[in-house]
This record gives sequence, C-alpha cells and structure tokens, in this order.
Amino acid sequence: MNTEYKELLDRLYEGKLIYHERVTILCELIKYELMADSFKLELKAIKPLHNEFDFQNAIYKYIISKPTFEVSSPYEVAYNKVLNGKKIGIAYCPFTIWADPVLVEKVSKLTDEELNVQLHDLIWS
Repeated sequence: MNTEYKELLDRLYEGKLIYHERVTILCELIKYELMADSFKLELKAIKPLHNEFDFQNAIYKYIISKPTFEVSSPYEVAYNKVLNGKKIGIAYCPFTIWADPVLVEKVSKLTDEELNVQLHDLIWS
C-alpha cells in the first residue's frame, strides 16, 4: 500500500476533493483502493466549479447521470510520480485531483461569483 496516498486521502476536508478532467468538479470521496502499483477512487460529484463552455456542462451532466464514478491510475507514469505534493496528476495522466484540505475548504466556501474570479489562480498556480 502506498502510505503517501493513504495519508493524503485520509485527511481530506469533509471527505471532499477537486477533480478535473475537461470539467472541474467538487467531489466527495466515497472510497479508495490502494493496490501495489496503482490506485482507484470512487467519487460522487457535488457541484461543478467554473465550467463556462457547453461541452463542459455536457460532460458534467453525463457524470452526474450516475450515482458515482471511478478514476484510477498507476502511481508512476513514465518514471514520474503521479502524486506531486498535495496534487495527484502529471502530464499523460488524464485527470488532476487536488486533495489539500486547506485548498478544498477554501474552494468549498467560495460563492459562484468568487469561483469565477479566483478558481484558476487557486488551483493552477
């Protein structure tokens, strides 16, 4: 089991994280599985975060058409660790997950208007 992932996922803010794959979503972590060389997360979408394009809204509607969705990845891709500090995701990994409890709490408490202004700088800086 990968202890770095366990420590990160066990200390989420209210069991929440931010998931991005063409669409950015505040999610609840339902469960996770840490295998010898990979991990799998089961997530439930809570709300979209600043998705301004029609294709993003269509993807979000598809995601919420099911009670939960799963994502998985090996711990390393092309000899690069997928866990990068408090963020999960690197080039060639199709998604990015922010699990830092301080960041997730801040984003969770922003209004829609504040999200439109601040989200990009908060998660991508």
